[in-house]
This record gives sequence, structure tokens and C-alpha cells, in this order.
Amino acid sequence: AVEAQTAYPVLLMSSDTHRADHLGSTAAGFELRTPDLDALAARGVQFLRATSTANVTNPSHVAMMTGMHPRDTGIIDNETPLAERASTLAEAFQAAGYRTLAVTSAFHLGPSHSGLAQGFDRYSAPREVTRRGRATLDALEPWIDECAGDPLFVFVHVFDAHSPYRPEAEAALR
Repeated sequence: AVEAQTAYPVLLMSSDTHRADHLGSTAAGFELRTPDLDALAARGVQFLRATSTANVTNPSHVAMMTGMHPRDTGIIDNETPLAERASTLAEAFQAAGYRTLAVTSAFHLGPSHSGLAQGFDRYSAPREVTRRGRATLDALEPWIDECAGDPLFVFVHVFDAHSPYRPEAEAALR
């Protein structure tokens, strides 16, 4: 088990279909403001050359959580769940003494469609097809408070950058 005082909290954040050239101050000829993401990246580790293993949500996320390519897991769509015998990142963190929390913004990343809940103490997915990122984070917030002082691994998936493209009023480009 990990000592709480020596364990860093780990946040794995996935922004579904979020193009890398749409982060930071200027991208693709547009003035973009992503101050929250920029601040988070400045305090943590940012992967600048990361590439998805698939162009489909569930196979990509299963690959992140298992370290296995879709050809090896056999998951190539948003309907096939991960087998329980597979080892996940959440299970590794749990075995190391971490509390594990996950919130997702897409129904198909829910436990029955993805199988990704294994190893998480708590896992929330929308009952509808999708939910806005703010609602996803609202589901996470009380759990974070309950885990104060514990080693923590959190997986957050947001879908706002994915179509249909309806930015919040304060995020609209001017």
C-alpha cells in the first residue's frame, strides 16, 4: 500500500475527439482560449505527441486503460465490453493502495458497454447518450471530497469537443 503522504494524485483526462491543434493560445488560425487546460498541463505531465490507437471511443479508451492494442483486446466498436480477466490501470492503482474514481460523459463508456468500471471504487456514466462536461465534473466533486488525504487515481472523460458542436456561451469564439 502507498503512504498517503508520498503518493501523488493521478488524473487521467480524456477529451473525446479534441484535436491537439485546438489547445493553447493560437491554433488553426483561430485565437483559442483554454486557460483551465493550459494551467492543468503546466502543473502536470502533458503528452504532446500522443496518438490514439483507434478512431472509435471505446477501443481507444480500453487501450489507454489496458496498454493493449485493439487487435489484441478484440474491441473495435462501442458495443463490446472489456473482459473481466483483462488487467486495467485502475486495478493496478487499486492494488497499490489508491482510491479509484471515474466519471464519463458518454453512455457507451458506461460499465455495460465498455467494461471499464473494473478496478474503480466509483464509476459514473450518463444514463442519456451524453452529458456536458460540467455535469460530469459535478458527479465527481462529492467523491473527491470523500477521498481527502487518500492516494487517488481519477479518470475523467468529457465529450464536449465531440459533435454536435454547441459551445457554452462563455466558450464561444468572439
